[in-house]
Amino acid sequence: MPWGVYRIHTVEAWSTNDGSSNGVVEVAILDTGIDYNHPDLAGNIAWAVSVVNGRVSENPKDYMDKNGHGTHVADIVSALNNDNGIVGAPNVEVYAVKCLVDNGNGKVGGYNSWNRRGIAWT
Repeated sequence: MPWGVYRIHTVEAWSTNDGSSNGVVEVAILDTGIDYNHPDLAGNIAWAVSVVNGRVSENPKDYMDKNGHGTHVADIVSALNNDNGIVGAPNVEVYAVKCLVDNGNGKVGGYNSWNRRGIAWT
């Protein structure tokens, strides 16, 4: 377990639950999408959608993360505790909403309308 997980008392936080959702924490990540092939995340993705360019798509090729930022955020939140890389919280369902895109030079961009549409999906 990474030292930072213990340092901020994450393990204690994992044990708190208000009884809703049968102990599953539901997290929507509105970002650059998600790499649905990522071995630490594939089992935690409950659903994903892309809302960029004025259209809604549940096609995996449309919500695939081509920048890496959304995948990294999802990894922090829900990566499996498998001695590989970082570890996120257990019992997390990720709802990935692609509302930002990589504009080709490594910078992320989008429009407020895409963010609003993404929030409406959550």
